Amino acid sequence: MDLRVIALLIMTVFLFAIGLLVFFKNRKNVVNIFYGLFVIFMAIWSLGLAMFYFNPEISVMHFWANFLYVAGGLIAVFFFYFSLIFPSSSSPISNVKKLLIFLPNIVLFIMFFFTNLILKDVFIEDGTRGFIYGPFHFLFDLQFIVFFLWGFLNLIKKYKQEADIAKAQLKYIILGTSLGLIIAGTTNVILPWFNNFEYLWIGPVAALIWIGFNAYAILKYRLMDIRIVIRQSVVYFFAFVSIVALSIGVHFLLNYLFSLSAILEVIIITVLAAVLFNYLVNQYLKVANKYFFYSFYSYQETIKGLSSKLISILDLDELTDTIVKEIMDVMKLNRAGVLLREKETDKYEIQHIIGFREDNGISLVRNNFLTQRLEQTKKPIVHEELGLQIRDIHDKKIKENLINLQSNMKRIEAELCLPLISRDKLKGVIVLGKKLSGEAYSVQDLNLLESLAIQASLAIENAQLYDQVQDFSKNLESKVSEQTKEIRQKTDHLEELLKKNEALSQMKTEFLRVVNHQLRTPTSIIKGMLSMLVEGSIKGKKKKEEAIDKLYSSADRLETILDDILDAQDLIDGKPSPNLDPTDIEELINKVISPILILAKQKNIKLGFKKSAKQLPKILLDAGLIEKAIKKLVDNAVLYTEKGEVIIEAKVVEDKQTQKEILEIRVKDTGVGVVDEDKQRLFKIFTRGNQAERIHQNGSGLGLYIAKEYIEAHQGRIEAESEGENKGTTFIITLPIVTEV
Repeated sequence: MDLRVIALLIMTVFLFAIGLLVFFKNRKNVVNIFYGLFVIFMAIWSLGLAMFYFNPEISVMHFWANFLYVAGGLIAVFFFYFSLIFPSSSSPISNVKKLLIFLPNIVLFIMFFFTNLILKDVFIEDGTRGFIYGPFHFLFDLQFIVFFLWGFLNLIKKYKQEADIAKAQLKYIILGTSLGLIIAGTTNVILPWFNNFEYLWIGPVAALIWIGFNAYAILKYRLMDIRIVIRQSVVYFFAFVSIVALSIGVHFLLNYLFSLSAILEVIIITVLAAVLFNYLVNQYLKVANKYFFYSFYSYQETIKGLSSKLISILDLDELTDTIVKEIMDVMKLNRAGVLLREKETDKYEIQHIIGFREDNGISLVRNNFLTQRLEQTKKPIVHEELGLQIRDIHDKKIKENLINLQSNMKRIEAELCLPLISRDKLKGVIVLGKKLSGEAYSVQDLNLLESLAIQASLAIENAQLYDQVQDFSKNLESKVSEQTKEIRQKTDHLEELLKKNEALSQMKTEFLRVVNHQLRTPTSIIKGMLSMLVEGSIKGKKKKEEAIDKLYSSADRLETILDDILDAQDLIDGKPSPNLDPTDIEELINKVISPILILAKQKNIKLGFKKSAKQLPKILLDAGLIEKAIKKLVDNAVLYTEKGEVIIEAKVVEDKQTQKEILEIRVKDTGVGVVDEDKQRLFKIFTRGNQAERIHQNGSGLGLYIAKEYIEAHQGRIEAESEGENKGTTFIITLPIVTEV
């Protein structure tokens, strides 16, 4: 097989691989699309030339000659189009302009394949293959030269205007493409004018120069986000070269040992290539990861290792120290730091820094624009890319802020600011310095750092929650101790009273039993959950949040029990004396319902307030006592209702006994109901219905007693109606309407 064909086929496969990978890397990005098409048509041009050399028949050669020329023309067009949109286009390209760009190639396509005006014929002479041109061959050369030169002028103009990374990317694109074009233009455009066709095959191979310059721009300056594409392309390229080299060796070996037909030889080589290709790709990938892309490979390993390490650290200082040191070590940085937002003051404080001066770190986050932009974009801010943003922004205030930020980052030698986001709020900032190697941060660096920031945000939030739980535990212990002391004091006082009355003695026993039982359950839960958190047996953010919710729920339950016990103790000592004020009863009921809606929603129970058709008058009440009374009834109704609804209704009715208007409040549920034998003792202290005890064993038996006492202190009444077991209950409160003393 002709070695020129082998070289061209290698370039075809390699260029196709790069072009397709770039094209499909980001099909929403027009730059990737046209860059990919530019490379794909270079591959098609190389394929056309390989087929031109491979086929011996003149008619077939003529077809492939037309094919490669049309592909060459499109290379120039896509290069020109790319020059208009890279790195960014100030205005969209109109459809008319697009048509004008591609129209010459449409005309040339027709002239190539349907006339002999451009390419009249092809020939084979003494082993040399060439073209016989028609009278309008200059049109192709003119189109090719104009589009390429125009494209170069566009890129050079942009090079003068751009800054930072974009300028560097443009430099290597211009150098690589111009050197490759000089060689390809000489061998495939200029020499053929002088009937020299011996070096046509060098044109596509010259793309290696272009690939070299672009590869450098990709690796160093994040050209079009395709560093991984190049890595894969390099691997596939070497795999193909190895396969081709092996195929050539097998070809010579078979010809030396046997006399085989060309078809059989092709079948043997194809099968061998198919069997070995994947193996070679995997082997080259390992070598590439280990020796040529080691930093990227180690970043991935670091993210995996660091994620598991962060989960196990609950101390905030140790956690931030680990984050800073790991990032600096793996990315070889000269400085790094973590700054966190204080919840109380909303200001940012240094948590841990290495290499930065403390006053510099604080000065950076004093810039509200930085923190606002990080919270808004949720993306890293890279110092070397701020120049591009400043150039493109039209808002004067934002531009001024970006310039100040760029200046401040340069002054403190900060290269990158990475946001720590949790629940869409900026919780802190990781500030990084330069790489010791002097390289820019690559796209892969940024992607991996963003992944790390997500893990770090969760770990920092867990550590902060752990600190809050520790503080909460200490405060809770103090409060329980305080309340227990008060209970002991009141119990001592009650003991003196109970000595005088045997009935009260029995009440004391029951009282202490309830106190012991009710306090023990939530306290045990709190103690157990805290122990599990400290020991680390509860893992994962969701489970930790559930544990903390249970802690708060148990603490809230404990506070309610303590309040009930103290309220009951006060009632045992004597009737309450209400402080009467004009009260809007509808507003009071809405206030009661609001916090209970969460529990009702969790149980999938409808909780509603049916308002009176007539405006209810403001009446004199002790709003605090009546609120507690109604809350006890609504709480019980939701607690002992498994499905259905709980409805509160308030209206003015006529008292049948006094013939006067009174306020009636009904709390109606579809729950467990009340049997007749329980109705008589329902409102006594420490007494509960049989159905209630069966469903909720931890009730205190104090709620209805307290509600009754508070309502009767207002000269009101409370009673319960129920048709029996599992048929719901209606509690009815009646209060006299008193509007003035």
